[in-house]
Order: sequence, then structure tokens, then C-alpha cells
Amino acid sequence: LNIFVLDPSRPGAEPERITPYSDYDVKYPSAGPGRIVYQYREQLHVLDVETGGIWPVEVDLRSDRVQMRPELVSIRPRSGSFGLDPAGDKLLLEARGELVAVPVKDGPWRNLTGTSGSREKDAAWSPDGESVAFVSDATGAEQLYLMPAGGGEWRQLTDGVFGMILPPVWSPDSKWIL
Repeated sequence: LNIFVLDPSRPGAEPERITPYSDYDVKYPSAGPGRIVYQYREQLHVLDVETGGIWPVEVDLRSDRVQMRPELVSIRPRSGSFGLDPAGDKLLLEARGELVAVPVKDGPWRNLTGTSGSREKDAAWSPDGESVAFVSDATGAEQLYLMPAGGGEWRQLTDGVFGMILPPVWSPDSKWIL
């Protein structure tokens, strides 16, 4: 299978082969203005309809698989606040502007905030283990936030310009935050 051209103004004329392949098929041709993109072997190619020129398309797909990243950067030297949950099962760690829950024994780490363009810091578990209070500059100014201990939707507790907010401190009954 190759790409052929047939002039409809010449009835009975033989189709003219445009692509030169004899070993593998041309697959999935897609025509656009003046060009046809198709697959030949494992690669995409472009055919210029006017000149007959053919060239391969360079495709570079990035993977989010950690093992494939060009560099794995350790968070240890730039870690910030940390603390154990009330049950002592998980560590809440501030690392590069994210809040990460790390199991004390086995299990995967979990990024609780997953933000880009803001910094979350000074996280504190509530004594009942249900919530996490933390400081974020997501609005452009540091504000105090609350979220469920397993991550999820944040609730903004402060609104204003306070400068730098000190780390939150919970009351023993988990009802108040200083």
C-alpha cells in the first residue's frame, strides 16, 4: 500500500504512485493543505503534494514515570516543617512548597496539596487527626488554610495582608487554631 494520485480530468488514466515503498505499507494518511501526513514503519512522515518531497516527523513524548526523568532530585536538603499525625502513623512533611504525607512504616507517599505556583508550609495536624492547618501564598499573600487530613478541598480561614504568618497551633480539642 502506497499513496497514489489519479487525475479525475483524465478518465481511464492509470494512477501514479507517489510514495516509493515496497517493504511496508503506508498507513493512516491524513491530508491537509498541500501536505499528507502518514505512518510508514514506526514513524510519521510528511509528503509535500506539490514537490513530492518526503521527510520524517520528529516526535518527542515526555513520560511522567519517575524512572524516566533525566534527574531525580532529593527533597531532604530543602525540607521545611514536619510533624507526626496524632496516631503516629504518618509524617506530614513540607518539601519544596508541597505538603506530603509519608507513612512511618510502609506505603506510598502522598502529595496532599499538589500545587504549582504557590508555596504551602508550616502544616500542623489537628489533635483529633481529622484536619491539617497550613499556610499558603496561593492568593499572593500568606493565608491560613484548613483541609481534610487525607488531602482534598482547602478552606481559607484568613483574608487580609498579615505579612508572614506564624505556624498554626491547635487547641487540644481541635476546635481552635492560634
